[in-house]
Amino acid sequence: MTGGPKTTISKIISAQVVDYGHGIEITLEKSDGNTETLAFPAELLPVLMQGLSAAGNLASQSRRAGPGGMVEAVTPMIMKIHGRTGQTPDGMILFEFGLTEGFPVRLAMSRDQTVRTIELLQAELNKPPPKRSSN
Repeated sequence: MTGGPKTTISKIISAQVVDYGHGIEITLEKSDGNTETLAFPAELLPVLMQGLSAAGNLASQSRRAGPGGMVEAVTPMIMKIHGRTGQTPDGMILFEFGLTEGFPVRLAMSRDQTVRTIELLQAELNKPPPKRSSN
């Protein structure tokens, strides 16, 4: 990590929507008892949540692995249910699905990207499933 001294957070006091839905404020209690309010644009929330979720998964894996153990650096989002598809007014293809954890994911792709994604998925489906190790 870069930057100045680290602040240890002991409690999340509140989170609220501000500026008619355009902003979010989160008030945190620091380990020294003082509070600090973080404010950011609402569009940043999904990225923040994704980053926190990934960090939480890595922390959990690290605890299970123990000192010197192997930790998977990539935490896949696992699809739970397919929600819906559609198109944006400018012709992008939408694909929305729920996850086993966290908020639903909504992807928007150009038609070319959609075709390429379908081709890649079809190529994977044409391969035999990987053999599971019997440990």
